[in-house]
Amino acid sequence: MNTCPCCSTTLLRHARHSGVYLFCPHCWQEMPDLSAVLLNRRETLANEASRARVRRLERLIDIPKPSAQKAPLPEPVKLAS
Repeated sequence: MNTCPCCSTTLLRHARHSGVYLFCPHCWQEMPDLSAVLLNRRETLANEASRARVRRLERLIDIPKPSAQKAPLPEPVKLAS
């Protein structure tokens, strides 16, 4: 159950075209859904941790980079005439 962060009154769920929002009847204000904010924050932190882990693992693997210099071409074969 969601409660108002200002007065601890139970928030009411309202809907409009842009989506669902919470409303405090005591403060007469629209309130953020703090549980959704925290959930999104946790997911973001988990994704960042996964990306950091992948970067650390990639540093452990020594992948040779293609060299900028090309190997010299072999000499052309001369045919006997």
